[in-house]
Amino acid sequence: MATRRRRALVAAVVLGSGLALTAPLTAAAAGSATSGAFSKTETITRDQLVGGTDTVVDTRTVTVTVGTTTNLRERQQISVAWSGAHPTGGIVGDVNSEQAAQEEYPVVIMECRGTDSTSVPVAERVSPETCWTQTPAERFDSNYSYQWPPYRLDRYASAADRGALVGVPNPYPAGCPITAKAPVEHWIPFVAATGKVYPGGLNGCAGLPPEAANYATSTVPGNTTYGVSDRNGNGAATFVVQSTESNASMGCSSSVKCSLVIIPIIGLSCDPAAAGLPAADRPVPGPDADAAFALCSATGHYQAGELASSSTNLEDLAVAGRLWWAASNWRNRISVPLTFVVASTSCNVLNTNVPIAIYGSELMTEATAQWSPYFCLNPKLFKLQHVQTSEPEAKNLLATGGIEAAFVGDPPLTPYPRPVVQAPVGVTGFSVSYVIDDKAGHPYTKLRLSPRLLAKLLTESYPTGPGVAAGDTGIKNNPYDMGLDPEFQALNPGLPTFGPFDSNGAAMLLTLSGNSDVTWAITSYINSDPTARAWLNGTPDPWGWW
Repeated sequence: MATRRRRALVAAVVLGSGLALTAPLTAAAAGSATSGAFSKTETITRDQLVGGTDTVVDTRTVTVTVGTTTNLRERQQISVAWSGAHPTGGIVGDVNSEQAAQEEYPVVIMECRGTDSTSVPVAERVSPETCWTQTPAERFDSNYSYQWPPYRLDRYASAADRGALVGVPNPYPAGCPITAKAPVEHWIPFVAATGKVYPGGLNGCAGLPPEAANYATSTVPGNTTYGVSDRNGNGAATFVVQSTESNASMGCSSSVKCSLVIIPIIGLSCDPAAAGLPAADRPVPGPDADAAFALCSATGHYQAGELASSSTNLEDLAVAGRLWWAASNWRNRISVPLTFVVASTSCNVLNTNVPIAIYGSELMTEATAQWSPYFCLNPKLFKLQHVQTSEPEAKNLLATGGIEAAFVGDPPLTPYPRPVVQAPVGVTGFSVSYVIDDKAGHPYTKLRLSPRLLAKLLTESYPTGPGVAAGDTGIKNNPYDMGLDPEFQALNPGLPTFGPFDSNGAAMLLTLSGNSDVTWAITSYINSDPTARAWLNGTPDPWGWW
């Protein structure tokens, strides 16, 4: 079912400030830099074999770039960009959902276990069976109404892969109702790092990996991405890699090789005569064969850039992301080797020493997770433990002798009563994270906010609806959300706006609730701006809003 998700204008978290290690002892700091940018250009084609004649119906020269491929850590975001792809139609809001698989001409981005090389054993190679999908619908297809879905006419598929029943377990799994068995079914099982096979099937009836689910949700997110290409064939996506720490079934780690597989969907290449198949398995010449070829050679229900309809299954399957595994699509893949750092959890197994605890800023969590293996696996260093507390609390504990080291953003107002050593460990700044779509439904990446807009968000000065406004006469005339604020519109021209009853606009800024150096950093930034300070003092903005 195709779904549309409108934008959440701003869901924001303040993230950082300058950080220092403050301690009565010196300690070495180390980390592993990520690098390994990748770029490759491939020419992909869609060609039909009709009456023995090979006809090219589409060709694209696709260039893919990946920002980081080495020294990856658990749930690290890596940037993927491309040009030259076929424009996407039937666009959905969440490109990581099972509904996104119904997009037409997406660029499919997947994490797969193995190496894409014939020089390694077959068991260590990338294959559709080692690629991760969060939901069973992304690796299963069944048809009750017709015998010849497009992938059965795929000219690049093997004879075995073009049968009516492919990959179907025998006997039929007990968990799958035999009454639901279709005349045509295609199963792509998932093979875990342990070698265990999860057949999947309709709604996962024959078994799913523990990390998979019937539906991708915010609590069970998938990372398979059905990226959107604009009308010029350009696009970008942020891909979240998973290591064995969150996906043991995939098993990607410093010792288990994995790849990023990028598949620009251009449409199936068809052989309407099904050459190579036994005569009994070929479409009967006539209307049925003509209808089968029409399905396989279809070029799309949606226009480029068109959003998906709320109706189900309107996409042309031959050009949909659902068939990423079909031979015509799989052969156009671009594979990118990935390498991972040693997992932070390895310290619990390989080093039984008592750790040295450093208390303080949670903003150092990602950094210390990377440092921990380096420290604990080096016999000349020590086992590092980061205990997350607010910076003011850490300063107080350090001052009273309750702890030996702290991560803080600023020195205390009163000097420490005992000698300490202070050393910089991170240079950061507070940031605002957000999710905003432009008028085409693509991510908006150039958001501009003023100190006064931040002040409006922090003070909850947008009423969000008539009911709220009626209860607070001071803000009843203000814009219902930030998207309707003329100041925001002037800084971000061209973004779509919604009505006063739309629930997807932004009306607040989420920040740390406790005492924190980060909160001090952002409020100091706002306070230093004359227009923001005047507004906080009671002067309305140029449009008369309080």
